[in-house]
Amino acid sequence: RSFDRFIAINQKIRQRFVGDLNIPTSKVDLIYSAVDIQRIIDFKATQSTPEAVRLKLGLPASSKLFTFVGRLTDQKRPIEFLKIAKSRQGYPDEFYVLVGDGELAKECVDFIRREKLDNVMRIPYVENTLELASVTEGLIITSAYEGLPIAMIEVLNFAVPVFATDTGDIQNVLDDYAGGRTIPVELGGESRDIAYAEWIASLAQYKASLLAFENDILQRFSSAEIANQYIDCFNKASLGYEEAAS
Repeated sequence: RSFDRFIAINQKIRQRFVGDLNIPTSKVDLIYSAVDIQRIIDFKATQSTPEAVRLKLGLPASSKLFTFVGRLTDQKRPIEFLKIAKSRQGYPDEFYVLVGDGELAKECVDFIRREKLDNVMRIPYVENTLELASVTEGLIITSAYEGLPIAMIEVLNFAVPVFATDTGDIQNVLDDYAGGRTIPVELGGESRDIAYAEWIASLAQYKASLLAFENDILQRFSSAEIANQYIDCFNKASLGYEEAAS
């Protein structure tokens, strides 16, 4: 409590600072993670086609791709993603891509084999995640807890809708752009499958909304914008010392 300023990476942490630790609201700054927007701009300007990207990554040529990107850990709950894929085996135009590595890799591979998931591919590592974002129909986040995932910020810049557990500030950001849907972390089984089917049915509306906010999203999470917020935080912390010195 003796610190001059506090930085929260999502609203829930900000509420903990203010509500539980009695930190004055005026001393708490909400600052999200940043992405390299120039990298995104440069990628969009390339001549790479979706067909070329799919071929490079070994993905199906025509199926709608739904992806999970993250460490295969208890926090990210990749098995929940695979359960969603299992529930959609009756939809041949959908294909599910599990991207990541970690201590649950073997458990994921065993699940895919045991459940005979022919609509799933696991890729341990993708060097350029923007390539994957450019051909993805939807991003699925099944985490037990998050701040605001970088993978989500990246795909929003490609107008990719998100289906996620309600953790961190995911819902707040999705609500800002009508870009997807969240469910409670504990929701599973038929209830989750129904929510997911409803999300699938609304993909076109989510995508149209994200396209309308394309420039706003790009600037909001740019490294320059986030850097300015940190500079502002530092300046506010310095102000009291400057006044005391004068």
